Amino acid sequence: MIEGRINDRYEPVITIRVSDPGGKQIEVDAVVDTGFNGFLCLPQEVVESLQMPYLYSRTARMADDQDRNMRLHQAEVVWDGQVRTVEAHASGATALVGMQLMTDHRLEMDIKIGGAVRIHGH
Repeated sequence: MIEGRINDRYEPVITIRVSDPGGKQIEVDAVVDTGFNGFLCLPQEVVESLQMPYLYSRTARMADDQDRNMRLHQAEVVWDGQVRTVEAHASGATALVGMQLMTDHRLEMDIKIGGAVRIHGH
C-alpha cells in the first residue's frame, strides 16, 4: 500500500522514489492527478539531475484545453514495492502521478486537510 496526505491546497500527495539509470534514487512528492491519463510527470530539474533517457516528444492537451509539446523520458519508479519502468513527462514544477501508473490499484482519500491518501494494489 502507498500512503500520503491531503495538503493544505486539498491536493492528494504521496512520496515516490525515482532513480537514474545507475540506480541512484531520490524521493519526490507527487500529486495524485486523476485527470492525467499518463504515468508520471516530473519537474524538468528532476529529469535532468537523474539523466533520464529521452524517448520522444508528443502533443498533450492540458487541463486548460491548451495543447502543449511534451518531452517524454524513461523513468524508473518504485511503485507499491516494485521497480517499474515508465514514461515520464518532463514539465512544470509539480510532480504528478497519473492514472496509468495507478492501473490495477484502488485509490482512497479522506477529503480534508491532513486526510489520509491510500493506494492499494490488487
